[in-house]
This record gives sequence, structure tokens and C-alpha cells, in this order.
Amino acid sequence: MNSIFRPIPLISILILMLIVGLHFSYLFRFALNVPNGDDYYCIYDFLIQYQAADSISEKLLLIITPWLEHTIAYTKILALVNHLIFGVLDFKAYIFMGNLSLVGIFSLYYLLLSRMKKPIYFIIPIALLLFQPQSYEGLYWPAATAAYMSVIFFSFLSVYLACSDRRGAIWGALAAGTMALYTFGSGVMVLPVVFVILLLKGDYRKLLIWSLWSAFILTLFLTFYVYPESSRPPIFQSLLTNPGYVFNYFFAFLGMTTDLEEANKMPNEVRHIIGYGFVLFVLLFGLLFKRFLAFLKNRTKNSADFWTIVGFSLIILGGTASMALLRGQTEMIYIFSSRYKIYSANMTILVFCAMLLFSTKRPWEKYFLALALTLSSVFFVVSYYHYTYKIKEQRDVFQAGVYNWNTNQQWLLYRQTSYYEKTSEHFSRLMDRPESPYHIPSYFPTLARDRIEHAEMDSGLEVVSIDGKLVLFKNETAPQAGIHRGNFIFFMSDKHIYLFPTLANANAKKNLIASGDWYKNGYVSLVNVDQLTPDTYRIGDYNSLTDHIRVFEEPIRIGATYLPVFNKE
Repeated sequence: MNSIFRPIPLISILILMLIVGLHFSYLFRFALNVPNGDDYYCIYDFLIQYQAADSISEKLLLIITPWLEHTIAYTKILALVNHLIFGVLDFKAYIFMGNLSLVGIFSLYYLLLSRMKKPIYFIIPIALLLFQPQSYEGLYWPAATAAYMSVIFFSFLSVYLACSDRRGAIWGALAAGTMALYTFGSGVMVLPVVFVILLLKGDYRKLLIWSLWSAFILTLFLTFYVYPESSRPPIFQSLLTNPGYVFNYFFAFLGMTTDLEEANKMPNEVRHIIGYGFVLFVLLFGLLFKRFLAFLKNRTKNSADFWTIVGFSLIILGGTASMALLRGQTEMIYIFSSRYKIYSANMTILVFCAMLLFSTKRPWEKYFLALALTLSSVFFVVSYYHYTYKIKEQRDVFQAGVYNWNTNQQWLLYRQTSYYEKTSEHFSRLMDRPESPYHIPSYFPTLARDRIEHAEMDSGLEVVSIDGKLVLFKNETAPQAGIHRGNFIFFMSDKHIYLFPTLANANAKKNLIASGDWYKNGYVSLVNVDQLTPDTYRIGDYNSLTDHIRVFEEPIRIGATYLPVFNKE
């Protein structure tokens, strides 16, 4: 090899380290030691019940008892490991532990490409697609990190080992498949997928082992499975009554990595997303079918690589199909949530891997890699630019929620979802007890009544509009708090201090590049005053970077009808 190419592997490793390092540095900066929604039940309440259980059988039953339609034993096992390591329940550490599944998925792709004898730099486009913040809800929500990414990892691992020619690998496939089944609802897909792969591959010894194990573990699984009360219709009803809705959901789900808005929309508003999903599906099916025809002629050529990609594809397509069948009841598409985008990202990666099965000519391979690197790099930069704001806003929302709980015994952020409001109040009171395995942290302790009463008056805060219970505030002069801190609006009465996050004014792209500042001065905030107790409030803003408090000149009166009235003092 010419010396000019010798540094390439080292440079590739450094690039990969930067990509993965950036991902985990974001987790360190933005992840909070705060539960979110289902975490109260799935993690905290489970841990309390587990510690109170008297026997091993009770403890095991708690681990495998389903949450709704999902058996989330892995979520619970992570909680136990987390508590064992730290002595308390640390949700930020839990998020890091859950994100190790993303590293696991990446490692399997690396092993696959290594087995295909591809140089290390071929893995860079895959790293760029996996380690980007588009799936931020699934990356920063503790229970979600142990579900969506983890079930894909264990399913992929089971497929990879089942397709491996190494002696004894099938036993590892059984273990990984068991974990997939007990990680999330879609983990059941691994049973038929590996069965079909081994059958078509003609590996009848492994097929027998897998079949016997599947019959045993599925019987065991269903024996202890508690069927949830569900308002959802039978899974195939939507396919029979509204097949068009199901197909729209299916392709939108596959293509949603191109979605940046995450809003519920009609199919005609997301044609580009549905179209991208359709193109990915056609490409993947066409490439794998063509390779399958070649496999029928020569059953040993690249067999393990081909069947691994087929198995990975069936896992992603199966999970996508189940989601489409369950959700495809309406024409409006409701699945544009960031935590699902890991499926779409993997679909794009699998098309890339399937293309590599045909890249035998070096010139073709070189140009294809250049195109893949260019597109994935652009996507990586756009994703970080767009979703950094959303991650920061999500963090500010939960920091304000924690402040409101510690100050008023109200989270507020769950107020619009009565289920979570009641749940959060119940468990948060348990968390305040000394014997609790988790205690809610404290944010902004200096934002206190005595400081607000002596804070400077500020005329920069303006009321832009009042629309029923919604009040739009803005402040064009408030100093920006940067990406690592936040600007907040507070409402102080004689009894309460409520805190709400704001949306800081984003800097222009050229100014961001020139200065490194994500924001310029100023913010807006849309506050639902329906969440406030009727009273007269002093309002102002708080900068958590400078710890500076400024108070608005006029009080706001929230009446029994929750209609705001401003009075000059």
C-alpha cells in the first residue's frame, strides 16, 4: 500500500471518536437527573416495589410483568444495575446506560462491514446517521433509551449471531433473542425473523435449536403475560377497513428521518416523507431480492453478510409494520415523534449496506462512498443545528418543572395531561421522603422571594398578545443565556412562584459560525395562565447564566376565569 494511504485508518478512527464523543458530550451537557412521564412507573415505582418484595419469585415476577402491552424487563434491569452502582437512582446515569445500546448497534454494523472486508472508513457514514440528535426524545428520556434503541440492538445481535458461521454462535443468538423479547413489544419480531432466515439459508441444525427454544420461551412469555385493557381495535382491522391509511403510516414511518417539524399532518402535507420511505423500501427490497437470486446460484458466496442484512431489514420493517397497523386508524398521521426516528435512520443505513453487497469494482465503490459521506455529513450537520435548539428547550422545560415542584408542589409541565399530573404528584411526594431511592434535584435556588422583591425594574418585558388563556410575552433586550443555560419567566404572588421556559432568539447561521453563539439577545414565551392559581402576580425574567433577576413594571391579575388583566401600579 502507498504511504499516502497509511494515515487513512488512523484518521478514520479519530473521526469516529469525534462523532461518538460529540454525542456523549451532548448527553453530559443536556441530560438531567429527572424522571419523565412513564419513568415514574416503569423505573421508580418498580424499584420501590422490588425493594419491598420478600422473595426471589416476587422480584422476578415484578421484572417480567408487562407495562401496558410491553414487557420491559431490560428497562427494570437497568434500574437495578443503576441503583446497585450508585446507591441511589440516577436518571442521568440511566440515560448514559441506555445510550450504550446505540453503541451496540453501531458495533454490529462495524462487525458486519469488517466481515464484508470493507475498510474502516466505510463505517463513517453509518456513525454520522446513528450518532446525531434527531432521535433526541429517545436519547434523553430514560425509559425510552432502554426501549427503542435497546430492542433494536438485542434483535440485531440475535440476527448477527444466528447468521454467523462461528461455532456456538447460535447460543448467543438465543440469549440475545430472549433479551429482545423482554425489552419491548416489538422484540417478538426476532422469533419469526431468525426462523425465516435460518430456513431460507438452509441451516437446519440451527433452525431446529431456534424452533425448540422459540416454542419454550414464547410459552413462558405468554404464561406470565398480562393482557392490557386497550381501547385500540384489533391489529389488522385498520388494514381491512382503511388500507390506504396503513400504507401512508408505513412509508411515513420509514421516511421520517427527513422530517424536521414533528407535527401531526395530513398525507398530502408530507409527500416528501412518504416518498422517501417508499424509495428506501423499493431500493432495499430490490437490492436484497437481486442478491437472493445470486445466492440461489451460489449458496456459500457472502452468505452470512447477506442474511445478516436481510435479518436486520426484517427487524426494522417488522417494527414499522406493527406501528403502522396499530396507529393507522386515521388519515391524519400521528407518528412524527423523534423517538421513532431510530427506525428510519436504520432503514437508510441498511440501504447503504445492501449497496455494498454489489460494490465489487473499486471505482464504483469509491464514488459511492464519496456520495454517502457527503450526504451523511450534510445530514449530520443539519441535524445538530436543528435539534440542538430542541434539546436545549426540552431541558429548560424540565428544569422549570423541577423548580415548580420544589417551590409549589406542582410540576405544571404535566398539567395538560391529567394522567401524568396525578402520577407525577403522587410519586414526587414519595421522592421527597428521606428513605426514597431517588430525590428530585434542586434548580435555581437563588430565584427566591426576597431577591425578586428587591430586583431591578425592567421595561423590556412586553405582553404581545392575549388569546384566551394564552399570553405571549417577549423581551428583545434580555441578555442571552447561551446554549447551556436558559432565560425563564416567573410569576410571583403572595403564595407562589411559578417558572416558565422561554424560546430564546436564535442567532443567524452566519453569526453562529462567526461568534459561536447559538442565540442573540431576547426571547419570546407563550404561557398558558390556566395553570396558575387565581391571584395577582409580579412577573419578570430570570437568566440562569448570570443569575440576574428583572421584574416587569406591571402586575398581572389572574382571575377565577383565568383571563389575564394588567393593571398599572
